[in-house]
Amino acid sequence: MEKVLSQDEVNALLSGLDDGEPAVHETVGDDEVTPYRLGSKEHVNWGHLPSLQMIAEKFARALQEDLAQSLMDEVVVAFEAFVYKPFQEFVDTLPMPSSFTICRLEPLQGNGILIMDAELVTHMVDLFFGGKNQTHVKIEGRDFTAIERHFIHRVATSALGLLRDAWEKVHPITFEFQRSEINPQFAMVIGAADMAVCCRFRVELNHHPSSVYMVFPYSALEPIKEKLASIFKGEGMVADRIWLKRLRERVLETPVRLAVDLGHTEVSLGDVARWEVGDVVVFPNKVNDPLELLVEDVPKLWGYPGRHDGYLSLQVYGNVDMGNPDEEEEDGG
Repeated sequence: MEKVLSQDEVNALLSGLDDGEPAVHETVGDDEVTPYRLGSKEHVNWGHLPSLQMIAEKFARALQEDLAQSLMDEVVVAFEAFVYKPFQEFVDTLPMPSSFTICRLEPLQGNGILIMDAELVTHMVDLFFGGKNQTHVKIEGRDFTAIERHFIHRVATSALGLLRDAWEKVHPITFEFQRSEINPQFAMVIGAADMAVCCRFRVELNHHPSSVYMVFPYSALEPIKEKLASIFKGEGMVADRIWLKRLRERVLETPVRLAVDLGHTEVSLGDVARWEVGDVVVFPNKVNDPLELLVEDVPKLWGYPGRHDGYLSLQVYGNVDMGNPDEEEEDGG
């Protein structure tokens, strides 16, 4: 595979030009020589693009639902992988014939291509007209029929709308339908040697696997690469806020048991045995001393006892963490 010169190799060349003599290295065998082509973009490796993957997965779910409703049958659509390679090299790997739907990528520069292989088109048409997806039609060496071309346009137009919805939260793009082609030579809206970003989707109709591709020019996505490489949190944040709101509501509705400790003292078992009706048990705290309010047996608040609307009540003074208010007054005095 051709590669662009690394920075160290560029520095070595420039150093040789400055010195007047190029650096000399030991001769290596032909099998150890790696060819290079200046200006090549084949070294591009965008790595993991969380937002682009999120877009692809969202589109796959939407396309699966759309096809299932149209075909009234079981459909599975799943995003598989991104492929980065020169457009012509990618096209050479496609089964022929395939449907190439060309669309303008507004406001990005360039055009995208939605690709469906002939086997998928044949199966969709068969299911749409009530078949069982068991027909065996020769695909190679023939053109699409008028019915198949009409169905391709219908599915492609719907898919482009789903793509627009999938991209909206990251970077709004209008996928404007241009035309459909069968001959790949007429679909070369991306230069043969130009790098392409190819999103591959697996489509299963009644367990018959086939593929759908969405192809973008590298040059079109490069200006928004940072957005695609970032972790998009827009929808997640909305979902988190809704989840937190509901959790808060449920927590606030949870019933808890409250108790007020009026006081406690220690007496012997013998004294308890001698108690009679009318005996008085003396607690160490005074009538106007603050009391502890316990929530599920855990001291939480201080308060003063009293009455409110004929009921025994407790007027909250503050948190237990603040300490006993009477003790603070004594310390301050």
